[in-house]
Amino acid sequence: MSHPLTISKNVLKVYHNENIRFKPTKRILSINLNQWKENLPKKLIEICIDVIASNWEVLQLLNELPLLANVISLLDILRVDLPLKLTVPKIAYEVYWLRCYKERWPKNSVIDRSFSEVEKLTNERKVVDEKIIDKNERKTWKELYLEKHVQEYLENLDPEHYDVEKINDLYILCKDYVTSLNVRELRAPTSINIPDHVPLNTILMGFSNMRELSLCFKQKYVGEKFSWHIFNTTMIDIKNLSKGLETSKLEILRIQNSDINCIKLKMILKSLDTNDNLKELEFSHCKIADHGAMAISNFIKNHVNVTKLNLVNNYIDSVSLYCNNVRKSRLPYFTYKRINNRGLFYRLSKKFCFKQRLISIRNDLFYIYIFFIKSTGYAGIKSLAFILMEDDHLNELNVRLNIINSKGGKFLFYALTKGKNVLKELNLSGCGLNRRNVEIDELLRSNETLEKLNLSNNRMGKEIEKLILSGLQFNTTLINLDCRRCEFSSDEVTKIFDLCEDNKRKNRSKEVCWDPPQFQFRESFDEMFSVEFQKEFENILID
Repeated sequence: MSHPLTISKNVLKVYHNENIRFKPTKRILSINLNQWKENLPKKLIEICIDVIASNWEVLQLLNELPLLANVISLLDILRVDLPLKLTVPKIAYEVYWLRCYKERWPKNSVIDRSFSEVEKLTNERKVVDEKIIDKNERKTWKELYLEKHVQEYLENLDPEHYDVEKINDLYILCKDYVTSLNVRELRAPTSINIPDHVPLNTILMGFSNMRELSLCFKQKYVGEKFSWHIFNTTMIDIKNLSKGLETSKLEILRIQNSDINCIKLKMILKSLDTNDNLKELEFSHCKIADHGAMAISNFIKNHVNVTKLNLVNNYIDSVSLYCNNVRKSRLPYFTYKRINNRGLFYRLSKKFCFKQRLISIRNDLFYIYIFFIKSTGYAGIKSLAFILMEDDHLNELNVRLNIINSKGGKFLFYALTKGKNVLKELNLSGCGLNRRNVEIDELLRSNETLEKLNLSNNRMGKEIEKLILSGLQFNTTLINLDCRRCEFSSDEVTKIFDLCEDNKRKNRSKEVCWDPPQFQFRESFDEMFSVEFQKEFENILID
Protein backbone atom coordinates (compact mmCIF):
# COMPACT_ATOMS: atom_id res chain seq x y z
CA MET A 1 0.00 0.00 0.00
CA SER A 2 1.45 3.39 -1.01
CA HIS A 3 1.30 6.31 1.39
CA PRO A 4 0.86 9.87 0.06
CA LEU A 5 3.83 12.16 0.50
CA THR A 6 1.87 15.38 0.16
CA ILE A 7 -1.41 16.71 1.53
CA SER A 8 -4.06 17.85 -0.89
CA LYS A 9 -5.53 21.34 -0.77
CA ASN A 10 -9.02 20.01 0.03
CA VAL A 11 -7.72 18.30 3.18
CA LEU A 12 -6.01 21.48 4.27
CA LYS A 13 -9.23 23.45 3.82
CA VAL A 14 -11.22 20.94 5.90
CA TYR A 15 -8.77 20.81 8.77
CA HIS A 16 -7.78 24.47 8.71
CA ASN A 17 -8.68 26.44 11.81
CA GLU A 18 -8.23 30.19 11.85
CA ASN A 19 -8.27 30.38 15.64
CA ILE A 20 -5.13 28.28 15.94
CA ARG A 21 -1.94 30.07 15.05
CA PHE A 22 1.38 28.42 14.74
CA LYS A 23 3.80 29.21 17.54
CA PRO A 24 7.27 27.85 16.87
CA THR A 25 8.30 28.20 20.52
CA LYS A 26 5.32 26.25 21.97
CA ARG A 27 5.97 22.83 23.41
CA ILE A 28 3.59 19.86 23.58
CA LEU A 29 2.59 19.20 27.17
CA SER A 30 1.36 15.84 28.49
CA ILE A 31 -1.86 17.41 29.71
CA ASN A 32 -2.74 18.54 26.16
CA LEU A 33 -2.13 15.30 24.30
CA ASN A 34 -5.84 14.67 23.79
CA GLN A 35 -6.64 18.13 22.48
CA TRP A 36 -5.37 17.45 18.99
CA LYS A 37 -8.58 15.64 18.01
CA GLU A 38 -11.12 18.06 19.47
CA ASN A 39 -11.69 19.94 16.23
CA LEU A 40 -11.46 16.93 13.94
CA PRO A 41 -14.69 15.92 12.21
CA LYS A 42 -16.10 12.47 12.90
CA LYS A 43 -15.90 9.70 10.41
CA LEU A 44 -19.03 8.61 8.64
CA ILE A 45 -19.06 5.25 10.41
CA GLU A 46 -18.80 6.99 13.82
CA ILE A 47 -21.78 9.18 12.94
CA CYS A 48 -23.75 6.08 11.98
CA ILE A 49 -22.88 4.39 15.29
CA ASP A 50 -24.00 7.47 17.23
CA VAL A 51 -27.34 7.46 15.40
CA ILE A 52 -27.83 3.75 16.09
CA ALA A 53 -27.01 4.24 19.79
CA SER A 54 -29.43 7.16 20.20
CA ASN A 55 -32.26 5.27 18.45
CA TRP A 56 -31.42 1.75 19.59
CA GLU A 57 -34.86 1.09 21.09
CA VAL A 58 -36.31 1.35 17.58
CA LEU A 59 -33.48 0.02 15.41
CA GLN A 60 -31.99 -2.68 17.72
CA LEU A 61 -28.96 -3.21 15.49
CA LEU A 62 -25.99 -5.02 16.95
CA ASN A 63 -24.98 -8.24 15.24
CA GLU A 64 -25.87 -6.69 11.90
CA LEU A 65 -22.83 -4.40 12.08
CA PRO A 66 -20.05 -5.48 9.70
CA LEU A 67 -17.01 -5.43 12.00
CA LEU A 68 -16.34 -6.44 15.58
CA ALA A 69 -14.72 -3.06 16.22
CA ASN A 70 -18.02 -1.40 15.28
CA VAL A 71 -19.89 -3.57 17.78
CA ILE A 72 -17.48 -2.67 20.58
CA SER A 73 -17.75 1.03 19.71
CA LEU A 74 -21.54 0.81 19.88
CA LEU A 75 -21.50 -0.98 23.23
CA ASP A 76 -19.18 1.67 24.67
CA ILE A 77 -21.70 4.47 24.08
CA LEU A 78 -24.98 2.56 24.41
CA ARG A 79 -27.25 3.71 27.25
CA VAL A 80 -27.24 1.52 30.37
CA ASP A 81 -30.84 2.37 31.35
CA LEU A 82 -32.47 0.62 28.42
CA PRO A 83 -35.38 -1.75 29.18
CA LEU A 84 -34.30 -5.28 30.07
CA LYS A 85 -36.81 -6.77 27.66
CA LEU A 86 -34.69 -5.31 24.85
CA THR A 87 -31.16 -5.80 26.16
CA VAL A 88 -31.34 -9.28 27.76
CA PRO A 89 -32.26 -11.30 24.64
CA LYS A 90 -30.20 -9.13 22.26
CA ILE A 91 -26.93 -8.25 24.03
CA ALA A 92 -24.60 -11.01 25.20
CA TYR A 93 -21.33 -9.06 25.27
CA GLU A 94 -19.83 -8.65 28.73
CA VAL A 95 -18.43 -5.19 27.93
CA TYR A 96 -21.92 -3.73 28.09
CA TRP A 97 -23.03 -5.60 31.23
CA LEU A 98 -19.86 -4.59 33.04
CA ARG A 99 -20.73 -0.93 32.35
CA CYS A 100 -24.32 -1.49 33.54
CA TYR A 101 -23.21 -3.13 36.78
CA LYS A 102 -20.63 -0.50 37.71
CA GLU A 103 -22.83 2.48 36.86
CA ARG A 104 -25.86 1.16 38.73
CA TRP A 105 -24.00 -0.07 41.83
CA PRO A 106 -20.70 1.84 41.94
CA LYS A 107 -20.10 1.18 45.64
CA ASN A 108 -20.88 -2.51 45.51
CA SER A 109 -17.65 -4.51 45.56
CA VAL A 110 -17.55 -7.94 43.97
CA ILE A 111 -15.19 -10.43 45.62
CA ASP A 112 -12.58 -12.47 43.77
CA ARG A 113 -12.52 -10.75 40.42
CA SER A 114 -10.47 -12.25 37.64
CA PHE A 115 -10.78 -10.85 34.17
CA SER A 116 -9.84 -12.61 30.98
CA GLU A 117 -8.15 -10.67 28.26
CA VAL A 118 -10.17 -9.67 25.25
CA GLU A 119 -8.94 -11.59 22.24
CA LYS A 120 -8.90 -9.88 18.88
CA LEU A 121 -10.81 -12.18 16.59
CA THR A 122 -11.24 -11.13 12.98
CA ASN A 123 -12.75 -14.24 11.46
CA GLU A 124 -15.26 -15.17 14.20
CA ARG A 125 -17.78 -12.63 15.49
CA LYS A 126 -17.34 -13.19 19.19
CA VAL A 127 -15.52 -11.74 22.15
CA VAL A 128 -14.10 -13.65 25.08
CA ASP A 129 -16.30 -12.73 28.04
CA GLU A 130 -14.93 -10.76 30.93
CA LYS A 131 -15.92 -12.91 33.85
CA ILE A 132 -15.41 -13.07 37.57
CA ILE A 133 -14.81 -16.06 39.80
CA ASP A 134 -17.26 -16.28 42.69
CA LYS A 135 -16.06 -19.08 45.01
CA ASN A 136 -15.80 -22.12 42.74
CA GLU A 137 -18.23 -21.01 40.05
CA ARG A 138 -17.50 -18.78 37.11
CA LYS A 139 -20.15 -16.12 36.60
CA THR A 140 -20.51 -13.59 33.85
CA TRP A 141 -21.28 -9.94 34.42
CA LYS A 142 -24.65 -10.47 32.81
CA GLU A 143 -25.56 -13.09 35.40
CA LEU A 144 -24.33 -10.89 38.23
CA TYR A 145 -26.31 -7.90 36.98
CA LEU A 146 -29.56 -9.83 36.60
CA GLU A 147 -29.17 -11.55 39.98
CA LYS A 148 -28.61 -8.20 41.66
CA HIS A 149 -31.58 -6.74 39.78
CA VAL A 150 -33.91 -9.53 40.94
CA GLN A 151 -32.62 -9.21 44.50
CA GLU A 152 -33.24 -5.46 44.56
CA TYR A 153 -36.69 -5.90 43.05
CA LEU A 154 -37.77 -8.44 45.68
CA GLU A 155 -36.33 -6.43 48.58
CA ASN A 156 -38.25 -3.30 47.53
CA LEU A 157 -41.48 -5.07 46.62
CA ASP A 158 -44.45 -4.31 48.87
CA PRO A 159 -46.98 -7.14 49.39
CA GLU A 160 -49.78 -4.69 48.59
CA HIS A 161 -48.29 -3.99 45.14
CA TYR A 162 -47.57 -7.57 44.19
CA ASP A 163 -48.33 -7.93 40.47
CA VAL A 164 -48.39 -11.42 38.96
CA GLU A 165 -47.86 -10.17 35.39
CA LYS A 166 -44.72 -8.21 36.29
CA ILE A 167 -43.33 -11.20 38.19
CA ASN A 168 -43.97 -13.49 35.22
CA ASP A 169 -42.22 -11.07 32.87
CA LEU A 170 -39.26 -11.02 35.26
CA TYR A 171 -39.14 -14.84 35.26
CA ILE A 172 -39.14 -15.04 31.48
CA LEU A 173 -36.24 -12.59 31.18
CA CYS A 174 -34.00 -13.73 34.04
CA LYS A 175 -34.71 -17.40 34.73
CA ASP A 176 -31.81 -18.63 32.56
CA TYR A 177 -29.29 -16.38 34.29
CA VAL A 178 -30.27 -16.45 37.99
CA THR A 179 -28.50 -19.30 39.79
CA SER A 180 -28.08 -17.72 43.25
CA LEU A 181 -30.22 -15.23 45.12
CA ASN A 182 -29.42 -13.34 48.32
CA VAL A 183 -32.54 -11.61 49.68
CA ARG A 184 -31.36 -9.60 52.68
CA GLU A 185 -34.84 -8.43 53.71
CA LEU A 186 -38.51 -8.75 52.81
CA ARG A 187 -40.85 -5.84 53.25
CA ALA A 188 -43.57 -6.38 55.79
CA PRO A 189 -47.19 -5.55 54.93
CA THR A 190 -48.46 -2.18 56.08
CA SER A 191 -52.16 -3.00 56.00
CA ILE A 192 -54.02 -5.43 58.24
CA ASN A 193 -55.81 -7.00 55.28
CA ILE A 194 -52.53 -8.45 53.97
CA PRO A 195 -50.63 -9.88 56.98
CA ASP A 196 -48.16 -12.00 54.99
CA HIS A 197 -45.00 -11.33 53.01
CA VAL A 198 -44.56 -11.70 49.28
CA PRO A 199 -45.44 -15.31 48.26
CA LEU A 200 -42.16 -17.13 47.76
CA ASN A 201 -43.59 -20.23 46.07
CA THR A 202 -44.02 -18.44 42.74
CA ILE A 203 -40.50 -17.03 42.97
CA LEU A 204 -38.88 -20.42 43.56
CA MET A 205 -40.99 -22.07 40.87
CA GLY A 206 -40.16 -19.34 38.36
CA PHE A 207 -36.39 -19.48 38.80
CA SER A 208 -35.94 -23.17 38.15
CA ASN A 209 -32.16 -22.93 37.65
CA MET A 210 -31.51 -21.45 41.07
CA ARG A 211 -29.02 -23.44 43.15
CA GLU A 212 -28.38 -21.12 46.09
CA LEU A 213 -30.90 -19.19 48.19
CA SER A 214 -30.19 -16.87 51.14
CA LEU A 215 -33.28 -15.44 52.78
CA CYS A 216 -34.16 -13.09 55.62
CA PHE A 217 -37.81 -12.41 56.45
CA LYS A 218 -37.19 -9.33 58.59
CA GLN A 219 -37.31 -5.77 57.33
CA LYS A 220 -34.21 -3.71 58.09
CA TYR A 221 -35.28 -0.12 57.46
CA VAL A 222 -38.69 0.73 58.88
CA GLY A 223 -38.76 4.47 59.36
CA GLU A 224 -41.82 5.92 61.08
CA LYS A 225 -44.04 2.93 60.23
CA PHE A 226 -42.72 0.77 63.06
CA SER A 227 -44.75 -2.20 64.25
CA TRP A 228 -43.81 -5.41 66.02
CA HIS A 229 -45.37 -7.62 63.36
CA ILE A 230 -42.64 -6.72 60.84
CA PHE A 231 -40.35 -9.14 62.69
CA ASN A 232 -42.77 -12.06 62.47
CA THR A 233 -43.03 -14.85 59.95
CA THR A 234 -46.52 -16.25 59.59
CA MET A 235 -47.42 -19.86 58.90
CA ILE A 236 -48.69 -18.84 55.45
CA ASP A 237 -45.22 -17.51 54.63
CA ILE A 238 -43.69 -20.84 55.61
CA LYS A 239 -46.29 -22.79 53.63
CA ASN A 240 -45.59 -20.72 50.53
CA LEU A 241 -41.86 -21.22 51.00
CA SER A 242 -42.35 -24.96 51.45
CA LYS A 243 -44.38 -25.23 48.24
CA GLY A 244 -41.57 -23.59 46.32
CA LEU A 245 -38.88 -25.76 47.94
CA GLU A 246 -40.70 -28.94 46.95
CA THR A 247 -40.03 -28.31 43.24
CA SER A 248 -36.63 -26.62 43.56
CA LYS A 249 -33.20 -28.17 43.11
CA LEU A 250 -31.32 -26.07 45.63
CA GLU A 251 -27.82 -26.97 46.71
CA ILE A 252 -27.45 -24.27 49.38
CA LEU A 253 -30.26 -22.96 51.62
CA ARG A 254 -29.66 -20.18 54.14
CA ILE A 255 -32.39 -18.66 56.31
CA GLN A 256 -30.93 -15.99 58.56
CA ASN A 257 -32.24 -13.74 61.31
CA SER A 258 -35.85 -14.85 60.93
CA ASP A 259 -38.71 -15.97 63.13
CA ILE A 260 -38.22 -19.71 62.52
CA ASN A 261 -39.13 -21.98 65.41
CA CYS A 262 -39.24 -25.78 65.62
CA ILE A 263 -42.67 -26.17 64.00
CA LYS A 264 -41.80 -23.97 61.04
CA LEU A 265 -38.46 -25.69 60.69
CA LYS A 266 -40.09 -29.10 60.39
CA MET A 267 -42.35 -27.80 57.61
CA ILE A 268 -39.30 -26.57 55.69
CA LEU A 269 -37.40 -29.83 56.18
CA LYS A 270 -40.36 -31.91 54.98
CA SER A 271 -40.50 -29.88 51.77
CA LEU A 272 -36.78 -30.60 51.22
CA ASP A 273 -37.16 -34.33 51.76
CA THR A 274 -37.16 -35.12 48.02
CA ASN A 275 -34.18 -32.86 47.25
CA ASP A 276 -31.05 -34.97 46.82
CA ASN A 277 -28.88 -32.05 45.65
CA LEU A 278 -28.76 -30.21 48.96
CA LYS A 279 -25.21 -29.67 50.26
CA GLU A 280 -25.41 -26.87 52.81
CA LEU A 281 -28.00 -25.84 55.41
CA GLU A 282 -27.99 -22.70 57.53
CA PHE A 283 -30.54 -21.52 60.10
CA SER A 284 -28.57 -18.84 61.92
CA HIS A 285 -30.01 -16.32 64.41
CA CYS A 286 -33.38 -18.07 64.52
CA LYS A 287 -35.43 -19.62 67.34
CA ILE A 288 -34.65 -23.30 66.95
CA ALA A 289 -34.70 -25.33 70.17
CA ASP A 290 -33.92 -28.99 70.95
CA HIS A 291 -36.85 -30.38 69.00
CA GLY A 292 -35.75 -28.53 65.89
CA ALA A 293 -32.13 -29.66 66.31
CA MET A 294 -33.31 -33.26 66.47
CA ALA A 295 -35.33 -32.75 63.28
CA ILE A 296 -32.30 -31.31 61.48
CA SER A 297 -30.14 -34.22 62.64
CA ASN A 298 -32.65 -36.75 61.40
CA PHE A 299 -32.85 -34.91 58.08
CA ILE A 300 -29.06 -34.95 57.67
CA LYS A 301 -28.98 -38.67 58.46
CA ASN A 302 -31.25 -39.36 55.47
CA HIS A 303 -29.46 -36.95 53.10
CA VAL A 304 -25.86 -37.96 52.66
CA ASN A 305 -24.99 -35.03 50.39
CA VAL A 306 -25.36 -32.45 53.17
CA THR A 307 -21.82 -31.57 54.28
CA LYS A 308 -22.26 -28.18 56.03
CA LEU A 309 -24.58 -27.23 58.89
CA ASN A 310 -24.77 -23.78 60.48
CA LEU A 311 -26.94 -23.23 63.59
CA VAL A 312 -25.45 -20.03 64.99
CA ASN A 313 -27.28 -18.27 67.83
CA ASN A 314 -30.30 -20.48 68.42
CA TYR A 315 -31.96 -21.88 71.54
CA ILE A 316 -30.38 -25.34 71.48
CA ASP A 317 -30.09 -26.77 75.01
CA SER A 318 -30.74 -23.46 76.75
CA VAL A 319 -33.36 -22.93 79.45
CA SER A 320 -35.50 -20.10 78.17
CA LEU A 321 -38.87 -18.51 78.71
CA TYR A 322 -40.95 -17.02 75.94
CA CYS A 323 -43.74 -14.48 76.18
CA ASN A 324 -46.29 -13.81 73.48
CA ASN A 325 -48.12 -10.51 73.47
CA VAL A 326 -51.26 -10.92 71.40
CA ARG A 327 -53.49 -7.99 70.61
CA LYS A 328 -57.24 -8.28 70.94
CA SER A 329 -57.88 -8.75 67.26
CA ARG A 330 -58.54 -11.58 64.90
CA LEU A 331 -54.98 -11.57 63.56
CA PRO A 332 -52.31 -12.62 66.09
CA TYR A 333 -49.62 -9.99 65.92
CA PHE A 334 -47.12 -11.16 68.51
CA THR A 335 -43.51 -10.88 69.50
CA TYR A 336 -41.16 -13.27 71.21
CA LYS A 337 -38.96 -12.30 74.11
CA ARG A 338 -36.30 -14.41 75.78
CA ILE A 339 -35.82 -14.10 79.52
CA ASN A 340 -32.55 -15.38 80.99
CA ASN A 341 -33.78 -15.70 84.55
CA ARG A 342 -33.29 -19.23 85.79
CA GLY A 343 -34.70 -18.50 89.24
CA LEU A 344 -37.98 -17.23 87.81
CA PHE A 345 -38.11 -20.18 85.42
CA TYR A 346 -37.57 -22.78 88.13
CA ARG A 347 -40.14 -21.23 90.45
CA LEU A 348 -42.80 -21.12 87.73
CA SER A 349 -41.90 -24.54 86.36
CA LYS A 350 -42.12 -26.07 89.84
CA LYS A 351 -45.56 -24.59 90.26
CA PHE A 352 -46.77 -26.02 86.94
CA CYS A 353 -44.76 -29.28 87.16
CA PHE A 354 -42.83 -28.75 83.90
CA LYS A 355 -45.96 -29.43 81.88
CA GLN A 356 -46.57 -27.40 78.78
CA ARG A 357 -49.47 -25.19 79.80
CA LEU A 358 -51.03 -21.95 78.79
CA ILE A 359 -51.90 -19.22 81.25
CA SER A 360 -54.12 -16.44 80.01
CA ILE A 361 -54.21 -13.18 81.90
CA ARG A 362 -56.83 -10.83 80.56
CA ASN A 363 -56.01 -7.19 80.21
CA ASP A 364 -57.74 -4.28 78.53
CA LEU A 365 -55.17 -4.15 75.74
CA PHE A 366 -53.42 -7.52 75.61
CA TYR A 367 -53.84 -11.21 76.18
CA ILE A 368 -50.57 -12.41 77.67
CA TYR A 369 -49.77 -16.06 77.01
CA ILE A 370 -46.86 -17.63 78.86
CA PHE A 371 -45.67 -21.10 77.98
CA PHE A 372 -42.63 -23.17 78.83
CA ILE A 373 -40.36 -25.38 76.81
CA LYS A 374 -39.03 -28.17 78.96
CA SER A 375 -35.36 -29.00 78.64
CA THR A 376 -35.21 -32.52 77.20
CA GLY A 377 -31.88 -33.55 78.68
CA TYR A 378 -29.56 -31.97 76.07
CA ALA A 379 -31.48 -33.72 73.33
CA GLY A 380 -30.56 -31.12 70.71
CA ILE A 381 -26.79 -31.34 70.98
CA LYS A 382 -27.05 -35.07 71.71
CA SER A 383 -28.78 -35.60 68.37
CA LEU A 384 -26.02 -33.69 66.55
CA ALA A 385 -23.41 -35.80 68.32
CA PHE A 386 -25.33 -38.94 67.37
CA ILE A 387 -25.09 -37.94 63.70
CA LEU A 388 -21.34 -37.42 64.02
CA MET A 389 -21.11 -40.79 65.69
CA GLU A 390 -23.00 -42.79 63.08
CA ASP A 391 -22.64 -40.97 59.74
CA ASP A 392 -19.54 -39.96 57.82
CA HIS A 393 -20.56 -37.13 55.49
CA LEU A 394 -20.82 -33.96 57.63
CA ASN A 395 -17.67 -31.85 57.19
CA GLU A 396 -18.54 -28.55 58.90
CA LEU A 397 -20.61 -27.89 62.02
CA ASN A 398 -21.19 -24.45 63.55
CA VAL A 399 -23.14 -24.21 66.83
CA ARG A 400 -21.69 -20.90 67.99
CA LEU A 401 -23.64 -18.94 70.65
CA ASN A 402 -25.75 -21.95 71.68
CA ILE A 403 -25.39 -22.49 75.42
CA ILE A 404 -24.69 -26.23 75.38
CA ASN A 405 -22.50 -26.03 78.53
CA SER A 406 -19.89 -28.62 79.51
CA LYS A 407 -22.25 -31.58 79.20
CA GLY A 408 -23.19 -30.71 75.64
CA GLY A 409 -19.51 -30.33 74.81
CA LYS A 410 -18.90 -33.76 76.28
CA PHE A 411 -21.35 -35.32 73.81
CA LEU A 412 -19.60 -33.69 70.86
CA PHE A 413 -16.12 -34.64 72.07
CA TYR A 414 -17.25 -38.22 72.62
CA ALA A 415 -18.60 -38.43 69.07
CA LEU A 416 -15.43 -36.95 67.59
CA THR A 417 -13.31 -39.37 69.57
CA LYS A 418 -15.20 -42.65 69.25
CA GLY A 419 -17.23 -42.16 66.06
CA LYS A 420 -16.49 -42.68 62.39
CA ASN A 421 -16.97 -39.02 61.50
CA VAL A 422 -15.07 -36.98 58.90
CA LEU A 423 -15.71 -33.59 60.49
CA LYS A 424 -13.07 -31.01 59.49
CA GLU A 425 -14.39 -27.78 61.02
CA LEU A 426 -16.13 -27.31 64.39
CA ASN A 427 -17.14 -23.98 65.90
CA LEU A 428 -17.96 -23.94 69.63
CA SER A 429 -17.40 -20.24 70.28
CA GLY A 430 -19.45 -18.84 73.15
CA CYS A 431 -21.11 -22.18 73.98
CA GLY A 432 -20.54 -22.16 77.74
CA LEU A 433 -17.69 -24.68 77.86
CA ASN A 434 -15.74 -24.62 81.11
CA ARG A 435 -13.10 -26.40 83.19
CA ARG A 436 -15.09 -29.64 83.23
CA ASN A 437 -14.43 -30.35 79.54
CA VAL A 438 -11.28 -32.37 80.22
CA GLU A 439 -12.16 -34.78 77.40
CA ILE A 440 -10.51 -32.45 74.90
CA ASP A 441 -7.16 -34.13 75.64
CA GLU A 442 -8.35 -37.49 74.34
CA LEU A 443 -10.05 -35.75 71.40
CA LEU A 444 -6.83 -34.10 70.22
CA ARG A 445 -4.84 -37.31 70.65
CA SER A 446 -7.18 -39.66 68.77
CA ASN A 447 -8.98 -37.55 66.14
CA GLU A 448 -7.28 -37.54 62.71
CA THR A 449 -9.76 -35.54 60.61
CA LEU A 450 -10.40 -32.28 62.49
CA GLU A 451 -8.56 -29.32 60.89
CA LYS A 452 -10.22 -26.24 62.43
CA LEU A 453 -11.52 -25.92 65.98
CA ASN A 454 -12.93 -22.70 67.49
CA LEU A 455 -13.09 -22.62 71.30
CA SER A 456 -13.03 -18.85 71.78
CA ASN A 457 -15.12 -17.03 74.43
CA ASN A 458 -15.33 -20.02 76.77
CA ARG A 459 -14.12 -19.83 80.37
CA MET A 460 -11.94 -22.94 80.30
CA GLY A 461 -8.99 -21.98 82.51
CA LYS A 462 -5.37 -23.07 82.80
CA GLU A 463 -6.16 -26.75 83.39
CA ILE A 464 -7.73 -27.11 79.94
CA GLU A 465 -4.83 -25.09 78.55
CA LYS A 466 -2.33 -27.73 79.71
CA LEU A 467 -4.52 -30.53 78.36
CA ILE A 468 -4.69 -28.87 74.95
CA LEU A 469 -0.92 -28.54 74.82
CA SER A 470 -0.40 -32.16 75.78
CA GLY A 471 -2.95 -33.34 73.23
CA LEU A 472 -1.45 -31.26 70.40
CA GLN A 473 1.87 -33.04 70.84
CA PHE A 474 0.28 -36.09 69.21
CA ASN A 475 -1.92 -34.32 66.67
CA THR A 476 -0.76 -33.61 63.10
CA THR A 477 -4.04 -32.59 61.40
CA LEU A 478 -5.27 -29.58 63.39
CA ILE A 479 -4.08 -26.42 61.60
CA ASN A 480 -6.26 -23.79 63.29
CA LEU A 481 -7.23 -23.68 66.96
CA ASP A 482 -8.88 -20.46 68.12
CA CYS A 483 -8.63 -20.12 71.89
CA ARG A 484 -9.05 -16.38 72.40
CA ARG A 485 -10.75 -15.17 75.59
CA CYS A 486 -10.51 -18.62 77.19
CA GLU A 487 -8.50 -17.44 80.22
CA PHE A 488 -5.28 -18.84 78.75
CA SER A 489 -1.90 -17.22 79.26
CA SER A 490 -0.34 -15.47 76.28
CA ASP A 491 2.75 -17.70 76.30
CA GLU A 492 0.71 -20.87 76.11
CA VAL A 493 -1.48 -19.43 73.36
CA THR A 494 1.70 -18.74 71.35
CA LYS A 495 2.80 -22.36 71.83
CA ILE A 496 -0.59 -23.60 70.64
CA PHE A 497 -0.36 -21.35 67.59
CA ASP A 498 3.13 -22.60 66.76
CA LEU A 499 2.05 -26.25 66.96
CA CYS A 500 -0.85 -25.57 64.60
CA GLU A 501 1.45 -23.71 62.20
CA ASP A 502 3.79 -26.70 62.15
CA ASN A 503 0.86 -28.91 61.23
CA LYS A 504 -0.08 -26.46 58.49
CA ARG A 505 3.41 -26.63 57.01
CA LYS A 506 3.47 -30.41 57.45
CA ASN A 507 6.76 -30.28 59.29
CA ARG A 508 5.68 -32.56 62.10
CA SER A 509 5.42 -36.31 61.98
CA LYS A 510 2.96 -38.02 64.25
CA GLU A 511 4.62 -39.17 67.45
CA VAL A 512 3.72 -42.47 69.02
CA CYS A 513 1.56 -41.89 72.05
CA TRP A 514 2.85 -44.26 74.70
CA ASP A 515 1.13 -42.65 77.63
CA PRO A 516 -2.68 -42.66 77.67
CA PRO A 517 -4.51 -39.35 78.12
CA GLN A 518 -5.08 -38.08 81.61
CA PHE A 519 -8.87 -38.20 81.22
CA GLN A 520 -10.66 -40.86 79.17
CA PHE A 521 -14.31 -41.51 78.35
CA ARG A 522 -15.66 -44.16 80.69
CA GLU A 523 -19.20 -44.13 79.31
CA SER A 524 -20.28 -46.65 76.69
CA PHE A 525 -22.33 -45.89 73.62
CA ASP A 526 -25.57 -47.07 75.27
CA GLU A 527 -24.90 -44.88 78.27
CA MET A 528 -24.35 -41.81 76.14
CA PHE A 529 -27.21 -42.44 73.72
CA SER A 530 -30.01 -44.39 75.36
CA VAL A 531 -32.54 -46.55 73.52
CA GLU A 532 -35.34 -44.13 74.37
CA PHE A 533 -33.39 -41.27 72.83
CA GLN A 534 -32.75 -43.27 69.65
CA LYS A 535 -36.46 -44.07 69.25
CA GLU A 536 -37.41 -40.41 69.78
CA PHE A 537 -34.73 -39.39 67.30
CA GLU A 538 -35.97 -41.72 64.57
CA ASN A 539 -39.60 -40.59 64.89
CA ILE A 540 -38.95 -36.87 65.16
CA LEU A 541 -40.12 -36.01 61.63
CA ILE A 542 -43.06 -38.40 61.67
CA ASP A 543 -45.03 -36.94 64.58
